[in-house]
Amino acid sequence: EGIKILDPAMGSGHMLTYAFDILFDVYQELGWSKKESVLSILQNNLYGLEIDDRAGQIAAFALLMKGKEKFPRLFQVLEREENFEMPVISLQESNAISKRMYTMLEESPTLQDLLKGFENAKEYGSILKIDSFAESILQEEYQKLQEKIQNQGQFSLLKNNEFLEGDLEEDLERLERIIRQYKIMIQKYDVVITNPPYMGGRGFSPKLKNYTEKNYKDSKSDLFSVFMEVCQGFTKKNRYTAMITMQSWMFLSSFETLRNHMITKTEIQTLNHLGTRAFSELAGEVVQTVSWVQKHKTPEKKGTYIRLVDYNNGEEKEREFFNKENYYQANQKDFTKIPGSPIAYWVSDRIREIFEKEKKLGEVGEAKQGLATADNNRFVRLWHEINFHTIGFGMKNSEEALNSKKKWFPYNKGGEKRKWYGNQEYVVNWEKDGYEI
Repeated sequence: EGIKILDPAMGSGHMLTYAFDILFDVYQELGWSKKESVLSILQNNLYGLEIDDRAGQIAAFALLMKGKEKFPRLFQVLEREENFEMPVISLQESNAISKRMYTMLEESPTLQDLLKGFENAKEYGSILKIDSFAESILQEEYQKLQEKIQNQGQFSLLKNNEFLEGDLEEDLERLERIIRQYKIMIQKYDVVITNPPYMGGRGFSPKLKNYTEKNYKDSKSDLFSVFMEVCQGFTKKNRYTAMITMQSWMFLSSFETLRNHMITKTEIQTLNHLGTRAFSELAGEVVQTVSWVQKHKTPEKKGTYIRLVDYNNGEEKEREFFNKENYYQANQKDFTKIPGSPIAYWVSDRIREIFEKEKKLGEVGEAKQGLATADNNRFVRLWHEINFHTIGFGMKNSEEALNSKKKWFPYNKGGEKRKWYGNQEYVVNWEKDGYEI
């Protein structure tokens, strides 16, 4: 009952219901009754956070139904349980607390700070960074507030000639929920597992953009990468984080700082590189996914990496998951031998050695765009459109091209895919050393 599992973006509770089955089997092997097992899992083991109220309700309902599946008399038992609460909630924000309640909180600075921390909570969800308060002070202020409200009654107040309205009982219930969610968000967990929301920085609202730039500088490129940082923060030392996300964090330069932190501060134990079409609901080549389990500790052991990117659908990937030829072992420190530290687990030791010891292309020269005419219709032709004898082939330098008196010269500007050779179709007007251009 001491194992705590959190999904900080639980949606309708898929991860938690699967965890329920595993935990139930563990309890049964340890000799617990079905009743005790179900009640302990629902109260002690599974925690969930969500910003959508309806999704949160569905998740709680799904877990109750899972419990009823394991123990059919669950609902009858719950009718007799006075203090039964599942720590699976939709986050509430403090914006709805009335001005009247705030007048009651003038002598409760800790509760005031708590409410301030949950302003616009629906905007940020579980990525909110919450200050920690002494639980004894929080409880003491809350009890005094209850007594104060009981003595005050439900009369409207007049303060500074302003007529204050508000249902103090409703506000007190809101405050109770906020204290409850605070306790969930402030503790650490043995397992943090989630499929986080995906949203690039361009899609952020102004509030979310400002908040992530201030609090998540290393992961602000996408909401899923912010959750990668958040989940590590929720995880106890020497315990586990498990996620499924887009694969972009493994390679792109915008995630390099986050990637380096992950490589040096956590131990990737298994990584399942799914690629495209991992799920039937996600067709096309855009959504490329990866799932992994990491331990919150300094890396020591090699990780196991399963490469399934070359298979075209979920069924094939599931079948090939058991093919040991798709398995790789990699030491995380080797990732840093390649500039940018990509999670290139499949690369051979020889390739890493080349990156580590040989001269880089950037040390030889600076890569830049080639010729850009700014008006291709005027300056570029297909070779068969003009007089073949006005094309200058094989020029070694610009001086030789100038002396040739030719007008057109071969121009490599790309084109459609060619497997081995081709796309030498264009010529450019470089007469008199490109005078017209």
